Amino acid sequence: MADPLINEELGAGNKRVPGVRLIDFVSLKYLSVGEQFHQPGFEEAYVNSKLRVRIVDNTHAHPRFQFFDTAVFVSGAAEAVATLAQLNSRVLVLESGSSLPVATVDLPVAEPTEEGEPDFSLVHDATGRYEFEIEAAEAVWFFLADVNYPGWKAYINGQRTSLYSAQLLGKAVLVPAGQHKLVVAFESTSFRIGLVMTTVSLCLLSIVLVPGWRRRTAFGKEPASQAAVRQ
Repeated sequence: MADPLINEELGAGNKRVPGVRLIDFVSLKYLSVGEQFHQPGFEEAYVNSKLRVRIVDNTHAHPRFQFFDTAVFVSGAAEAVATLAQLNSRVLVLESGSSLPVATVDLPVAEPTEEGEPDFSLVHDATGRYEFEIEAAEAVWFFLADVNYPGWKAYINGQRTSLYSAQLLGKAVLVPAGQHKLVVAFESTSFRIGLVMTTVSLCLLSIVLVPGWRRRTAFGKEPASQAAVRQ
């Protein structure tokens, strides 16, 4: 559902404010474009006329991981598209139907930090798992520009918390004030079941096929005495 909005933002004559477009929130940094592309917020990064290559840099693209002070809830993806298309300020758009209702107030809260901007450090970044150390004086939304496929879960200090689809192509967590460890990991039950079933099937297949292969190999060999006689 994001394609029409992205195409509109990249289309000729679009007057969306750079910095609050979907392409900015989801960290769409570089684009390969044609000669006629001249949109606000982009600068030419590389040109090769012989190869007909032109790459532009979206100077208003936000980082992969971002903090938000303001958020609004919508019912689903269709309403998220409509809301994002009308944004004129930096607001996190959350899909209310994309998370289990886990109460954030029940999370263990550390001692409040000094007043100031929230901060984070990326401790671990691998396929299917992110780990962060986050410090904030007040509760804050933490956004990841990574699609919230079914199976992703979030934990703050080891306790499960709500993970929302956000900005249509990402996910977000509400982090309480204090110092916390945030883990966002892909833990799909169906994927694990499928992996186990595949492994078991391969094991059973090897049990059935290997003995038969060994017997055929043995039957195909001549006794050493017969081979010697023919020679």
